[in-house]
Amino acid sequence: MVSRGSKLVKNSLIFAIGTFAPKVLSFLLVPLYTSTMSTADFGAADLLFSTAALVYPVCTLQINVATMRYSFNRDDKLPLAVGYRYTVSGCFGAGLLLLVISLAFPEVLSTRNAFYLFTLISVNAMYALAVSYLRGTEQVGLIASVGALSSVLTVSLSYLFLAVFNAGIDGYITAQILALGLAFAVAFFMGDMKCNVFCVFGGSAVAQLAKDMCSFAIPLIFSGVAWWFNSSSSRYILAIMCGTSVSGIFAVAYKIPNILGSLQSVFSQAWLLSALEEDGKEGSEEYFHRSYMMYLTALVATTGLIYIFNIPLASMLFANDFFDAWRYVPMLTCCALITALNSFLESIFNARRETGVIAKTAIVGAMITVLLSMPLIGMLGAYGCGLATLVGYGAVLEMRMAHYRTTSDISLGGARSTITVLILSSASLLLPFGGRPAYFAILLTFLSVFLLRKEVGSAGRAVCGIVRKKLFGRVLR
Repeated sequence: MVSRGSKLVKNSLIFAIGTFAPKVLSFLLVPLYTSTMSTADFGAADLLFSTAALVYPVCTLQINVATMRYSFNRDDKLPLAVGYRYTVSGCFGAGLLLLVISLAFPEVLSTRNAFYLFTLISVNAMYALAVSYLRGTEQVGLIASVGALSSVLTVSLSYLFLAVFNAGIDGYITAQILALGLAFAVAFFMGDMKCNVFCVFGGSAVAQLAKDMCSFAIPLIFSGVAWWFNSSSSRYILAIMCGTSVSGIFAVAYKIPNILGSLQSVFSQAWLLSALEEDGKEGSEEYFHRSYMMYLTALVATTGLIYIFNIPLASMLFANDFFDAWRYVPMLTCCALITALNSFLESIFNARRETGVIAKTAIVGAMITVLLSMPLIGMLGAYGCGLATLVGYGAVLEMRMAHYRTTSDISLGGARSTITVLILSSASLLLPFGGRPAYFAILLTFLSVFLLRKEVGSAGRAVCGIVRKKLFGRVLR
C-alpha cells in the first residue's frame, strides 16, 4: 500500500519532470523577449493577455474545475461532455461579443486585437478543460507530458517568431496561441477525450449533473474575476497613470518570480489529487498540516535565494531599459509565495466543494487591491502597484486561513507560518532601496528560514537518508 506522503512525492516528481525543465528553458528566453521587444510592446502584450484572463472565467463559467471535480472516481465521460458544451458555447459567445465591439468601437478594440483575444480565450479554455479532465481521471503521466510539450513549444516557437522572423509583438502572441493549441490537440487524442457531446441535451440524469456542476462552478466565476482584479487590475491602472513602458517593465519583473511559480505549479498539481483523495479520512488534517509546513519551507528557501541573487539574475535576463525591473522582483516574488499558499488552501476547499469560500475571499482581496492601487501608484509609481498587489494577496491568505481554522481541529502552520510570511513581505519592501535597507532585508530573510529550522532539519535528514540509502545500496550490490 502506497503511503500518503509517498504518493504525493511520487506525483510531484512526475509533474516536475514534465514541468520544471521546460520552465527553465522558458526562463532562459527572457533575454530574447527583452532584446527583441520594446518596453511598450511588452506592456501592450501583457495587457492583452490580462484581458483574456479576465474574460475567460466569465465565458466558460469555470466549468473546467467542475469537470475535474466530477470526473474524479467516475467511469463515464458525462462531466467531460458537459464541460465541452459550456466551454465551446462560451467561447463562441465571447467571439461574437468581441466582433461587435470591434466593429462598433474600433478606437477601443481593433479587429486585430479582437481576433487575438478570441483565439487566446479559446485555446486557454480548451487547454484548461483538457488538463482538468486529465486531473480528474488521474492521468498524471499524461498531464506532465502535455505540460512539457506546451512549454517546449512555447520556447521553440517564441525563438522562431522573435529571433528568426523578427515578428515582434505579433510573433510573441502567436507563439503562445500555437503552443497551447497544439498541446490541447495532443491531450485530446492521447487522453481519450472523445465523447458524445449531444448527450447533454437529453436525460434527467445528465441535466441534474449539469446543474450540479454549474452550482459548483459559478462561485468560481466570481473567484476568477476577483483574482484577476487582484493580480492584473493594478497593472491597468499603472499603464493608464504611468504609461505602457512602465507597465512593460513591471510585467517583465514577473519572469524571475516564475521560478517560484514553477515550484508551485509542480506541487499544486500533485497536491490537488491528494486533497481530493485524503479529505475526510482519519488523520487527514494532521497530514494537511505537515504537508503545508514542508511546502512553506521549500517556498521560503526558494524565495530567499531569489532575494539574494535578484540583481545578478536581472543583469543576465533583463536587457536595455528592462533592467529597472529588478526593483519590483522581491515584492512579486513574495506575491508568488502567497499565491502558492492560497493555492494549497484552494485545493482543500475544492475537495470539500466549498467554492463559495474561494469566491468570497478572492472578491474581498480584489476590492482591497483596487482601492489601494490608485493612491499608491499615484504616490509611488510601479512600487505602489506591487505593494497594492501584495496587500491584496495577503488579505486573501489570512481570510482563507481563518475559515480553515473554524472548520478544522488542526490549523495549518500556526503562528510560525504567519510570522514567516510577514517577515518575508517586509524584506521584499526593503530590498528595492538597496544599501542598509537591503542588508537588513537579507537578515530578515535568514530569520524566516531560522523560524522553520525544524522543517529544514527534517527535510535535510530525509535527503541525507535517501542519498545514504542509494550510496550504500550500490556498494552492497
